[in-house]
Amino acid sequence: TPLMVNAGGDGFSLVQYAPELYIAIVKHFASLTPIARITVLSDSFALMQTGKLPLTDYWHLLAQLPSVQGPGRATLIDMARSNLGFLDAVYADTPAQAALRTKAKQLMAPELKVLGWQSKAGESSEIQMLRNGLIRSLIYWGDEEVLKQAESLFVQDEAGTKPLPPNIRDAVMYAAGVGADAARHARLIQRLKSANSEEDRWRYAEAVASAKDLALIQQVLDLALRGELPSNVASRLPHLIAENGIHGALAYQFTVDNYPALAALAGDMFGGSSWLIPGAAASFNTDAQAKQLLLDQQQKVGNKGAGAAAQIAAQISLRAAVRQRELNPLGH
Repeated sequence: TPLMVNAGGDGFSLVQYAPELYIAIVKHFASLTPIARITVLSDSFALMQTGKLPLTDYWHLLAQLPSVQGPGRATLIDMARSNLGFLDAVYADTPAQAALRTKAKQLMAPELKVLGWQSKAGESSEIQMLRNGLIRSLIYWGDEEVLKQAESLFVQDEAGTKPLPPNIRDAVMYAAGVGADAARHARLIQRLKSANSEEDRWRYAEAVASAKDLALIQQVLDLALRGELPSNVASRLPHLIAENGIHGALAYQFTVDNYPALAALAGDMFGGSSWLIPGAAASFNTDAQAKQLLLDQQQKVGNKGAGAAAQIAAQISLRAAVRQRELNPLGH
């Protein structure tokens, strides 16, 4: 076992190893303790974000994940899935995104096949959450096979022939929104309007906000201001659209143009209205967009919204910095 610092994850620090020692840690990654593996993966991702670890080295670490077995495996895979989501946002709207998504699907699709779509007796909550997350991420990255399977489950549930397993309901509803035509989208909007629980409202709100078709997304934006939904849900619809990336610019401009009306819905509790414009910038990844966010926030919200805008602008600038530093999403 290679020499490690903070292998138990007890310290609040990042550990950067000399290249030859890091290579040894990666080589023996599967034999490390569960806590040590989590610590190495977490530190490596943070170091990659800040430019202290080449993206190539991070990919070498991710390549070891399939060989890991035993306790903590689900947590590792879910961490990697989330980290790949960050990289996808880094390369969004660039020619490099396709290669990144292909690599992400190659790494994560086999994990879903191993887990299967049905939960098993005695299965942990971590594995159930991972399954739901894998389905959603793979669909987001364009896995047509997973989307088709999820849509099939939605159709069966909607027809009353086979109920959805509860642990993948969120992911399947998301898929139903991604693949929706006008008729299905209208049914999802009706479910949103008639939902009796907060959980269902957010589930259907995320579904209708995930549509690919521009005309359907415009309907969702219009719905935000029609007074037909609870104010907390209505005011966040642009943010939900922005999170899906495809129509992020449209959602952002809508929020800026309609800020007074959306702010009245969001209110000031917990800084709600101050987060509207930053939230709508969720998919941005250029320095120019970060600067525009700060300008728009100051103009529309004033000083009270400076902190929220600065926080999101920093995240946007981090994505931009990673992309400028690592031109190849797969490393060198």
